[in-house]
Amino acid sequence: MTNLKKNICGVFLLINLFAAGQQSQFSDLDNLAGKLVKSLRSEIQENIFIHTDKSIYRVGENIWFNAYLINKISHKISHESKIVFVDLVNDNDSVISQLVLDVRSLRLDGNIPLPVSLHDGNYWLRGYTNAMLRADSSNICVYPIYIVNQQNSSQDQLPVKTVVNNADDPNNNAPKFEVYPEGGSLIAGANSLVAFRVTDRDNNLLDVSGYLKDNRDSTTLRFKTSLPGLGKFVLFPWKTRKYTAYIKTKDGREYSYPLPTVDNNAASISIVSENENSLKARVSLGDSLYDRKTVTYILGISRDSLCFAGVGERMYETDIPKKNFPQGQATLLLFDEHERLLSERSIYIDNPSTIVDVKDDKENYLARDGAMLNVSLTDAAGHPALSLFSVSVTDDSTVKYFYDDDIETIMKKPYSTEEKDLIMLVQKNKYRKWNLSDSTLNDKYVDIDQNFFNTRGTVRNQNNQVLGNAVVTLFSTQARVFRVDTTDKNGHFDFRLSGFADSVQLMLQVSDLKGKSLDAKITLDSTRLPRFSTPFYLKKYLPAPASLEIAQKRNQQQDFLLPGRGKEL
Repeated sequence: MTNLKKNICGVFLLINLFAAGQQSQFSDLDNLAGKLVKSLRSEIQENIFIHTDKSIYRVGENIWFNAYLINKISHKISHESKIVFVDLVNDNDSVISQLVLDVRSLRLDGNIPLPVSLHDGNYWLRGYTNAMLRADSSNICVYPIYIVNQQNSSQDQLPVKTVVNNADDPNNNAPKFEVYPEGGSLIAGANSLVAFRVTDRDNNLLDVSGYLKDNRDSTTLRFKTSLPGLGKFVLFPWKTRKYTAYIKTKDGREYSYPLPTVDNNAASISIVSENENSLKARVSLGDSLYDRKTVTYILGISRDSLCFAGVGERMYETDIPKKNFPQGQATLLLFDEHERLLSERSIYIDNPSTIVDVKDDKENYLARDGAMLNVSLTDAAGHPALSLFSVSVTDDSTVKYFYDDDIETIMKKPYSTEEKDLIMLVQKNKYRKWNLSDSTLNDKYVDIDQNFFNTRGTVRNQNNQVLGNAVVTLFSTQARVFRVDTTDKNGHFDFRLSGFADSVQLMLQVSDLKGKSLDAKITLDSTRLPRFSTPFYLKKYLPAPASLEIAQKRNQQQDFLLPGRGKEL
């Protein structure tokens, strides 16, 4: 009886220890999830999207557009920057027109008149903030359009990329072969899914076939692209071997590329299977981590929201419900017990969560009739959805062309589930260098933006001496503006104004404290507009079908009078 009691006590002790260990792991998981969500929601990197009324314009027309400044992670409206710049540049990167938009009043729409003197050819709208330029200019928005000038057209300026071949340099045209092991690393002793992306020197997708060899000169498998420029294969890597991929292009040339080496200290999260309701994820560990009974944590995030959390030891599998994720791109993150990010896996949740319905007021319209459109946006359950959107309407002779620069645009094509997952596999890692307390937008960028809302300057007399205690009045006959400021001992004045429409004229007048006008000189502080070169790889062109519409517009007679003055008229 005594031995039985001891055995029962031992069982209860083990159960208590196991429960205590689980409780500790769940507590750590909760703490990690809280830190991640807090960090995501404090992240203030920005993105800009531009929506125009069409893609191809004639000279004399206006480019009508809306710009959206959003948080890069959450996709919610950003109010960190106070100014958005939108400009029009040509193929030589010269600025044709530049607009300054007021974020504070959410006036991010506008129009750019196209002078009749513009050359026929490719142009780009650029959207950016001061913070984006100082952090990474590759994050700016560059939006392609084409401007037709019937009087100054060039058939050589159709939106087609030109590939320059150098026959004397055999490596000059070597394709770019990018390898994406699922989860980021090759794990020895486990089947590893490896995706790849092949492009030419101009980033055009290439279809190739190929094979894999190890350092023993044995061919381990063969592969080929299944989507334009994209493909995948399954490799069972040995930790003592190295692997090389050989690809063959359509012109018969063969190129070799080494694969990443097996990492015994790596961990990887992968997708084993998928159905309509859930994903099955697997955690694989390198030999060094597996021997330590490593505890890992899985966090599933969509934008700045936590949608899944789980914990496990060593190698394990877990089911992840899809219903907790909104539609769109999401990411599975794998952390160790020290809150270090080990692996990430992009996934796409294809559960429609937003329904856009557009209805007109009648079926048929006469020429130049007014049309009433009712637009509604709801979630999958039919409840109204909070949205920010714009609508452009064109006829069948003016097509709105889209280019695949955004993952949500790409995923609207009729791809299969497997093809969509392949596209997710070749997405760049977003969080591998993630800092849970990182924040990239500095207050100094906000201070720079404030200069565009201030009218500052210095008052001097005719002997060029600064005038302190002088009264400066700012007013306008075009808008309700009347401000008064007194200069400091250095002759400085400062008026803070809200945004005004372009070309509003403001006037300054100087007087003494008794109201007597002074014959003074006013020097305004200059506000410099940004000047920079557009990263060449951001300058994309309209798709090839746009060539037909461009040719048609060159031959069509315009149905309106081009406005102009002087020589333009």
